[in-house]
Amino acid sequence: MLGGDDEAIIELQRTVTDRFGLQVWWYLELEPAYANLRKDPWFQEILVAARNHIAGEREALDKLRASGLAPDRTKSH
Repeated sequence: MLGGDDEAIIELQRTVTDRFGLQVWWYLELEPAYANLRKDPWFQEILVAARNHIAGEREALDKLRASGLAPDRTKSH
């Protein structure tokens, strides 16, 4: 990022908005390169948006499992 925090956040937001980076949202919380950005409210908004999207997907999957349209692989055999 080399001091380009605003540019980095803009690119991260674009990635999440395009749904491209949602599968690795957890990386944003763990990768040391993002340590300086984690305090930024804009960065926090990106994390909240990613978490909300993941929660919505989980809820949709749970409904599909409950209706029998998707297998429930959470139960041990």
